[in-house]
Amino acid sequence: MRFGVMILGAVGVLLTIAASVSAGQYDDPPLDGSVEQFRGLVYPSKQVDLTAPLGGVLKAIEVAEGENVKADQVLAQMDDAIQKVVVEAARMQWESQADIRRAQLELDEAQIMLDRIEDVAKRGAAKEWEVRRTRVQRDLAQVNYDAALRQKKLDKTSLDLELERLSRYQLKAPFDGRVIRTLAEPGATLTEIDKVLSLYALDPLEARLFLPTALYGKLQVGRRYKLSAGDPVNAELVGVLKTVDTVIDPASETFRCVFTIDNPDTKLPSGFTVHLPWPQEPVTRAEAPGATGGTDD
Repeated sequence: MRFGVMILGAVGVLLTIAASVSAGQYDDPPLDGSVEQFRGLVYPSKQVDLTAPLGGVLKAIEVAEGENVKADQVLAQMDDAIQKVVVEAARMQWESQADIRRAQLELDEAQIMLDRIEDVAKRGAAKEWEVRRTRVQRDLAQVNYDAALRQKKLDKTSLDLELERLSRYQLKAPFDGRVIRTLAEPGATLTEIDKVLSLYALDPLEARLFLPTALYGKLQVGRRYKLSAGDPVNAELVGVLKTVDTVIDPASETFRCVFTIDNPDTKLPSGFTVHLPWPQEPVTRAEAPGATGGTDD
């Protein structure tokens, strides 16, 4: 009986250790019995698979894999030959002044006729109904002229609309980042759900760690903390605590923390592991001159 109890106790200990490891709480045993290492992974701060801006033929990809790009930079171009013709037609319609000029001449002529008939009426050589009819004709000419002016404004709106549609034939970067993969080839017919390329933001990077509930409330958002990077970086980094989840996972008894790591030259890759030694004091700016952001108190 005593032997069975010992076996059950050993099994319980093994299950507890396995649960801790699977929950991501611990990666390595305590270094000296007092400092623990909590493990996490580093991710891009932003990552997205960009799809075709509209259905059609992919004309060109303007960037290469591994290239750093700026926000709003053109990454790919759809075939826009037909839309360019539509834009030029709208531009010609807007730039044409023929309708306004014709309406102006008709208004000028109607005003001249009205002035003459009113002058004749003053001498008693024209009837009142002739004056009213001529005035109505002048008013109609004024309405036509005003309509021509309004139509010109609509023509400008139509041109702006077609130019906006033309701009949508370009796939632009939504943020500064690096092109990781090109996922389509020029000449392919794409729909709006077909992927064209993958774009990652590597500055800053984000380290995501799941910490045990015993540490909840002991870290301060905005403060700097030391992080030990694993392969292939193998260096001490500084992370600024960005967020602390307010929801604790009851199954693993952990909560998520996100640290940002400055990477201005984008030499650090994503995907490496980091460890948060605990306990530790927040890092000051003087202790981490290369870090930006966060508080100094």
